[in-house]
Amino acid sequence: MKTLRKRMTKGLTLGIVATLTMLVSCYEALDQEAPFNQELITQDFSSEFIPGEYIVELHPSAVNFRKSDKYEDVQAGMRKLSSEILFRNKISPENLRMVYGHAMDGFSVQLSDQEFEALRKDPRVKHIEQDQVITLSRPNDSTVNNRGGGNGGGNGGGNGGNNGGGPKKNNTTEPAPTDPEPTPTDPEPTPENPDSTEPEPSPEPEPIVSGPSSQEVPWGIKRVGGFTRYTGTNVAFILDTGIELDHPDLNVFVSLGIKIVPDDISTTLSDLHSHGTHVAGIVGAIDNNFGVVGVAAGAPVVPVKIMGDDGRGRVSWAIAGVDYVASVGKPGDVANLSIGASASTTFDNAVINASNKGIWFVTSAGNSADDANNYSPARANGPFLQTVSSMDSSDRMASSSNYGNPPIDWAAPGVSIRSTVLRGGYGSKNGTSMAAPHVAGLRLLGNIRGDGFIKNDKDSTPDPIAHRAN
Repeated sequence: MKTLRKRMTKGLTLGIVATLTMLVSCYEALDQEAPFNQELITQDFSSEFIPGEYIVELHPSAVNFRKSDKYEDVQAGMRKLSSEILFRNKISPENLRMVYGHAMDGFSVQLSDQEFEALRKDPRVKHIEQDQVITLSRPNDSTVNNRGGGNGGGNGGGNGGNNGGGPKKNNTTEPAPTDPEPTPTDPEPTPENPDSTEPEPSPEPEPIVSGPSSQEVPWGIKRVGGFTRYTGTNVAFILDTGIELDHPDLNVFVSLGIKIVPDDISTTLSDLHSHGTHVAGIVGAIDNNFGVVGVAAGAPVVPVKIMGDDGRGRVSWAIAGVDYVASVGKPGDVANLSIGASASTTFDNAVINASNKGIWFVTSAGNSADDANNYSPARANGPFLQTVSSMDSSDRMASSSNYGNPPIDWAAPGVSIRSTVLRGGYGSKNGTSMAAPHVAGLRLLGNIRGDGFIKNDKDSTPDPIAHRAN
């Protein structure tokens, strides 16, 4: 495992912003594949440090209670311990945000400069770093091919459910991020770009458009070895914007899902953005007579909602999602993280620790045409960690894809990838966000083998192309 660069950003003042073109964000693309030299632009993904908001990692010896196997009990114990630590440092426990007790021991908190200095000197504190806002493209469920009407049409294989299902996070009082909105880079809708991410100006539902009359096997699924009907007992955790709970082409395991984001950010477990639903379909869209099919067709996909309906989240929320998966996940399960941030020691450590429980964590390399070692959790390495770059249908690295060996383990399809989207529909997106779930699906099925190497890699070591081993 490579050495992770440690960075502690303490006492940063208002106005310091690290804006990065990065990981995961994807952009609604045309359904047909674009020529490589005219590759559709993947929207920038931005990450901004939040003044006064911090993530605190504690020494394991600081935990003064016996942990049980129950997620809720550990959450309660860590909330009590964290409040005591804050109180002893003359910090109001009301400043406490998220708490963690499985992937790491710690919490997120709002601090003044003086409070930061006091907490930093506490011997129980191992590491403090500044929290970050991470931002996907704007919500989009427009101009997709819908099958049937509205948001119904079945439960995707028996495990669908109502919005808001699954266990709820104890901490739901965190205010929305107050840092400025990044400048949108989405193009305006035009007849030449019907799948633009610009939302409809009216809140009225858009007209229903007839969908495909038979099931489609997207090119990316074919390239990684085709689909297989999933018959195993493991699940795929989708740490993202949620999953549309009643999408007819998804087997959503609602009872294991969780809404990490606070209630003032979103009140539903279901996806109202589209990113998480698209990712879930690549992993496990059902093998039926309509729509698309995923790599591990029909696999249970579990929504872990760490991003808001506007595509905005925080590193502290993402760590909380990883912490939840570390608590309830089983060896052989898969967790897909098609989001990321600038280099974060705490984020990396949480993902590494959770994956060491035998849970496969699959992360996207990023969309900055940059070294993936500059981003988290893409740069994290471990025996159950996989970082994935993006390629087109000619096996050429996408121009926006990050690179670097290590940490990248595999290349996978990420250009003009068709999958499930909102309102029971289907659409295409670009990005390493789409490449990662191909590998997540393969990991659910078993081993992965290389099938050639990516072309036009930006470093001296071409990434092997992921393919089903059996």
